[in-house]
Amino acid sequence: QSDGDKIESINVSLNNSIGNQFNSSTYLTEDYFFYTSYDENSSFGNGSKLMKYNLHTADVEPINKDFYIGDVHNMLVVDECLYFTTYAETGATDEEGTLPGGFCLFEYNIRKDSVEKIYATPNTIEQIYPFVINNKLYFVASTAKQNGDDFHLNLYSYKNKHYEIIWVFT
Repeated sequence: QSDGDKIESINVSLNNSIGNQFNSSTYLTEDYFFYTSYDENSSFGNGSKLMKYNLHTADVEPINKDFYIGDVHNMLVVDECLYFTTYAETGATDEEGTLPGGFCLFEYNIRKDSVEKIYATPNTIEQIYPFVINNKLYFVASTAKQNGDDFHLNLYSYKNKHYEIIWVFT
């Protein structure tokens, strides 16, 4: 990939909102610029790849090398982890045995260069809304099904690979 391709990819991404506010699909740290890039070879919807641009070396590489995701939203950093939400395969099967997509919350460990799904809302109609208070990740997620049945709105806290429900609205 030439430097011109790298600059073009970044310029396209800069049209999105920057920061840790809702719907942010770019994020800037001291060392990296994170952004999304469309992959036309994907068989998964729009086939986004979450990319990182090293501000010191100008290296560009995908974070989610082995799987495709939908549009990335709600990027934020806590400690050395980048959190983001997207529509992706949830890994859970429904009553018919199919593997539905749903909104998922991912954690990308910047230092270890590893990404994992930490929460999924299979076959739901709502997003996941993460936010940070005192260096701890919280998120609100709906468990409503696409037809509107079984609506619950939960508030979770998450730290060190452990999340707990703090509040439930039914």
